[in-house]
Amino acid sequence: MRQASTGVRAGIDGLARIFGVGQGQQQGAMPTPEDHARVQHGAMRFARGEGAATPQEIKEIDQVTGMDQVDADPGMKNLMRIDQVAQYYLLRGEKDKAEAASAALLQHGALQVKQAATMASAAFAHWQETGDPAALEHASQFIQRAHQYIPDGTDLKIDIDPRTRQIVATTIGSDGQPQQQVIDPQAVPQLLGQAMDGSAYWKSVYQIAQPRLAEQEISQQGQNQRLLAQQQAEQYKYERNAQGEQYRHDRGLSEGLSAGERSKNANAQWFADWGQRFAAAPAEQKPALVQEAQQYRWDNTPDRQRPIDSASLGDFEGTPFDGKFDSADVQTMQGMAGALAVKNGALDAVGAMNAIGALVTAPDFKLLPDGRVSAGGLNLVFNPALMPGLNQLRQRYKGQ
Repeated sequence: MRQASTGVRAGIDGLARIFGVGQGQQQGAMPTPEDHARVQHGAMRFARGEGAATPQEIKEIDQVTGMDQVDADPGMKNLMRIDQVAQYYLLRGEKDKAEAASAALLQHGALQVKQAATMASAAFAHWQETGDPAALEHASQFIQRAHQYIPDGTDLKIDIDPRTRQIVATTIGSDGQPQQQVIDPQAVPQLLGQAMDGSAYWKSVYQIAQPRLAEQEISQQGQNQRLLAQQQAEQYKYERNAQGEQYRHDRGLSEGLSAGERSKNANAQWFADWGQRFAAAPAEQKPALVQEAQQYRWDNTPDRQRPIDSASLGDFEGTPFDGKFDSADVQTMQGMAGALAVKNGALDAVGAMNAIGALVTAPDFKLLPDGRVSAGGLNLVFNPALMPGLNQLRQRYKGQ
């Protein structure tokens, strides 16, 4: 990365010259409408990836420089190309050619990141809608590809923990050591957004180049979009907090009650209000309201004080469900049972597995108005994120 800094700087200078970013104004000169239009047009051409090296050009460069024999991730390999090409022209005194070729390779990397991130976003949205594990696998592959092209020395992929069913992000640093972290599914689009608008890629490029041209001039549009999104998120959070404060004040829930009583009353009032909204909602909005109630119940039910060891979640041996399920499905159900036990403190390990067995095989189960699900005589707090997977299991085993 340090060795490629000269070539990357040449590429950024080339982008500034080709697209007119940061040029055409003398110090202290008054900008004209023509200057503004020229800069805007150049920024649009730059954002479209104009001038990016084509696959055929990449192939020819690799054959000439021997890069086709190099085993490296795409981002590092593109830096090596930039270094090779820039040094070739600079040693011959052909500065303009060095800038143009390096700029084309930088644009190639940016396009690859944006395209992979866009595909990842579509696949992740499909997984959230359908629960199809193949869609999540595709999203993970595209996320990994996008981050491989970002020249920061790290890679990123996402997977589902087979036991907890939580989304786990694995970051592999330049030392090759993986680090894992559970992430909220709602955070994934934000991570992808920084790749889709190119800001993550160009931030790494500028850190390598330490250019004279300010980063703000070439990625202002992406920065403005992220700032607006952050402001909207803060405003939404503020409004929700204000509504919550007014809600508690209007009903006097903070007066003379214990924390448990306040929580119980707040939940009861929330579901009373929800019931009114549900009754008045048209049919097409009711599924979303049901999921909202499930999510509220899940978020506002405390975790059990003594977690169940996931290793104690068995395979239904000695239970009414013994031998009814494929082994792969049993592993999936163990993950669901572990999540179920977190919020339903009356269940032990066997009870959690039996509860999942009942949810999967019951001829029907109900989504209760208090945000719980009911099957096999049990009323359970259930994570709505697991509902697509539960529905898939029920298609195979319902009524058995």
